[in-house]
This record gives sequence, structure tokens and C-alpha cells, in this order.
Amino acid sequence: MGARYYHNLSWELPPGTREECSHIKPEDAKFCPECGVSVGLYLPISRIGDYIDDHECFEGRIDCDGDSIDESYWSECIHDMCKMSEEFLGILFTMDTNGDDANCRDFYLDGKVQETWAELVYDEFDPKKLEDPK
Repeated sequence: MGARYYHNLSWELPPGTREECSHIKPEDAKFCPECGVSVGLYLPISRIGDYIDDHECFEGRIDCDGDSIDESYWSECIHDMCKMSEEFLGILFTMDTNGDDANCRDFYLDGKVQETWAELVYDEFDPKKLEDPK
């Protein structure tokens, strides 16, 4: 079956953007005449939890708040997350994955991914830091 991992997902609007408003707008409007927010760029951020609940690929892995449910093997994680990020254009998703043989943080935006890996770094030996264990 392979290695097992815990996944935690968070999301946010990029700096300087706002969620689409609920004001009534003319049919051909590109911006809301009341508040100036762009129209139709992405689904409201409040629908992300519903998306997670409605798609089987997240079942048993993360809940509607993005929190890990249980350890799991998720071979299609990058594919599933890229697809989700295409549905919510302009929203930055961050997936932290921790498990048996890897720890990584992937960023998803508009159907694209940036993979980053944790690096284990040890301090250099320093004789001044030696302590007597007694």
C-alpha cells in the first residue's frame, strides 16, 4: 500500500484581493458597482468546505476545514488539489503533508503546484554546548 501521511490544508486569498461580493451587478459587469470587487474570477472562499465534502478524493483524509482526519495513502493528491485550485481561481491553497518518509508543503494556485520539501538540518558540533548529563 505504501507510506501513510497526514494532510492538512489551508487556504487564503492572495494579498490585496477580496472574496467576490454578494451585491446585485449588471449582467456584463466586470466589477461590482458598489464595492469594486472583481466579478466571476473565482467561487466564494466559503464554498471550499462544501467542495471538500462533495468530492470523494478528500474522504477520510481531510475534513471540510482542511484538518487531517486520519493517516492515509493519497497517490493522486497533487492531481486532486490542482483540479480543486482550478475551481477556485485566485485562492492560494497550502497542503502540509507529514508521514513515514517525507514532509512537504505544496502550494496550489489556479491549477498549478509548487512542491517544497522539508530539510533536516543538524547543528555543527560546538564544544561550548557540551553538558554533563548528571
